[in-house]
Amino acid sequence: MIVDLHEIEGFARPFEFSISSEELDFDDPRFRLADDIKVSGEISRSSAQVDVRGSISGAAEIDCTRCLRPIPSTLAIDFSVSFVSAEHFASNKEHEVSVEDLDTDV
Repeated sequence: MIVDLHEIEGFARPFEFSISSEELDFDDPRFRLADDIKVSGEISRSSAQVDVRGSISGAAEIDCTRCLRPIPSTLAIDFSVSFVSAEHFASNKEHEVSVEDLDTDV
C-alpha cells in the first residue's frame, strides 16, 4: 500500500485491503494461511510524525505438536507504529529511549 502523505495532513485516513495467502511466504511449514488476510486501520499525520494503527485478521492452520494434524486458528493482530523523518529524529549518539520510542521508525 502506497500513501501520499500530503493527502492526510490534518485528519485521519482509514484504510482497508486484503492480501491473498499466495502473496505471503512463511518460513515455518507447520503454519499455513487458510484464506486471505484482511488489514484495516487508519493513518494520521502531524507535522513531524505519521501514525499507523490497525489490525490484521485472517484464518490459518497450525499443525498440532502432539498429533501433527492441522488445527484451525484465527489470526487477530493489532498494531500501532509511528514514523518520523530523519530530520525530526534525534541524531545524538546517546539518547534515552522510552517504551513509546520502540514503536517509532525513521
